[in-house]
Amino acid sequence: MNSKLFIGFDKRRLDTTYSYLVKENIFHHLTRKKIPFTTDPHEEFSDAVFASAEELSFFYPTILKKNARISIFALSCKDDYLIDPRNPNKITLTQNAYNYYLRADKILVSLDSQAQFLARQGITKNVVITKPFLTFAFDEKPSDTIKNAFKSFYQIPKNKKVVISLGQYQNQEELDLFNGIARINPEYTFLFFGEEGKDSVKVKLLQRLAINSNTQYLKIIPEVLYHSALVSADAFFIPQKNIMYPTTIIDFMAHKVPIIAYKNNNYRDLINENTAIIANNFTELYHSFRSLFSINKSQEAYEYVKRFANY
Repeated sequence: MNSKLFIGFDKRRLDTTYSYLVKENIFHHLTRKKIPFTTDPHEEFSDAVFASAEELSFFYPTILKKNARISIFALSCKDDYLIDPRNPNKITLTQNAYNYYLRADKILVSLDSQAQFLARQGITKNVVITKPFLTFAFDEKPSDTIKNAFKSFYQIPKNKKVVISLGQYQNQEELDLFNGIARINPEYTFLFFGEEGKDSVKVKLLQRLAINSNTQYLKIIPEVLYHSALVSADAFFIPQKNIMYPTTIIDFMAHKVPIIAYKNNNYRDLINENTAIIANNFTELYHSFRSLFSINKSQEAYEYVKRFANY
């Protein structure tokens, strides 16, 4: 029996979703542990790992022929869940994700709160809580090229503080909050990264309105700039109440980037009063940025992630 793992990633999708984060995490972990793997579906393998149900569906006929065991990282990519446009706080699994999760031998999640979400969606069997993988090593010293790449690419002065947010362009409440906080914190440059989807017109409008301001509205962080983003950010701002994939948050915590979150969220076992600054209203958010470097909890978050991460 061949001991290789098949890592099933559809390369066509890496530039349009954050599945590359899961891919990099798995590749990095397997390489460090010296576990052989392949991305070629024509090779022999007995186990297969996927970042999303969408990618599993792409390779599923091949997996069936090889009778390979299937593991899937649930809720890692936007493809696997739906946000109700009329109620952005209402999140459900896609039918495709539900169907393919049921076919997996292991459904992998990093947090107990993710397992609880799946249970509410009717997925209770074969759910395994595993330690999250990290994209880059703890205390890894980045080169000057990596340090400077992010600000250089987005034309941000070296001495300007940077706040990064990831979100959904269809959530207007989230965008309004992001805009409001950016306006009253002109000493920071705020960058909002999101998957455009059907909202490309809205994104172009936001980009035009943001000219000569301290905000930028962008597509997803390019893979080649991700490490630089981690070491360049002065804060990671979460303007939404519901967060589906924690990979990015865990990575920023591991790089001691302070986390500011709006209201209670669905990942309280990761983002809480011990690991982040939690603000319950606009005024509290304002004061959170004012006092960020005197009360930030990045060291506590770093220690927490280091204890429970697979590193």
